Amino acid sequence: MKQHFTVKHFYSISQTGVENQIYIALMAYCLMIIGKRRTVSEKTLWEWVRLLKNYWFKPFTAFVQRLHHKPLRTSRGRRRIDYEAIYQMTERQVIETLDAGHLNDVTYDPIVI
Repeated sequence: MKQHFTVKHFYSISQTGVENQIYIALMAYCLMIIGKRRTVSEKTLWEWVRLLKNYWFKPFTAFVQRLHHKPLRTSRGRRRIDYEAIYQMTERQVIETLDAGHLNDVTYDPIVI
């Protein structure tokens, strides 16, 4: 709840002014909770408020459509690299493209000229 309060500094130094500002922040928080529940959103309150700020001057229907919009792509997370498969594929490509028959020949010695 603390992270959603937007009281960065107090506009008054009197006790009543500070209390009023805190009450206004509490009312704004309650209105955000009510709005989130009425739109039946699965998003967190933080995401909901961020989306509301982006669609503040746009039609409410556009906000609701964006709120229930399903992503086109989903993240599959960090992928593991299969080094063994990469090695085997590279080895297969090298063997298919090159004439490596001389490597199995016992008489072949590249040092002796």
